Amino acid sequence: KSTFFRALHYHLWKTTEAKIAGMYLEESGPETLERFCGLVLGKAAHHGSDGFVTKEQKKEAAMTLTGGRLYFWDHFDDMNTDVVMKRINYFVKVLGCKYVFLDHVSTVVVSQSVKAGGERLLLDDFLTKLRHFVEGNDCTIFIIAHVNRDKENLAEDGGKISIGSLRGSGILGQVPDVII
Repeated sequence: KSTFFRALHYHLWKTTEAKIAGMYLEESGPETLERFCGLVLGKAAHHGSDGFVTKEQKKEAAMTLTGGRLYFWDHFDDMNTDVVMKRINYFVKVLGCKYVFLDHVSTVVVSQSVKAGGERLLLDDFLTKLRHFVEGNDCTIFIIAHVNRDKENLAEDGGKISIGSLRGSGILGQVPDVII
């Protein structure tokens, strides 16, 4: 999911003039940048990969990505729905981003779900806020959601995925304009 998501993000950056933000919550900001450098170079460039990319190549690729249209959030701080909403607000209203990529929405809610009465309720509230934000700000937010693990029908093994497979809440099938 994340590889496809990142490729879509990169494609929009390459084919439009829009400002685009990335919130890759399962990796650090520097790791995200390295993965995007890999897209520029056409081979794996992140730490631990065997793409044999030199520091000079990474630096050149990173310079290609800079220029005021591509933003990443290095998020290793207090990550909760309010913080994420404030960051999305900043990306869109202050920096002028037309597209925001949020990978994975479950990561945002799981850390505070115990205090908030459960993951599903918090996810409902958060996705509703995101929907209202999109409607009021003429932007697009792409979101990755985890899927439930079905031991007999694993997605990783080509198992069939349906809207009901999305982890968390039924709102994941109701709020988005498009589900891939």
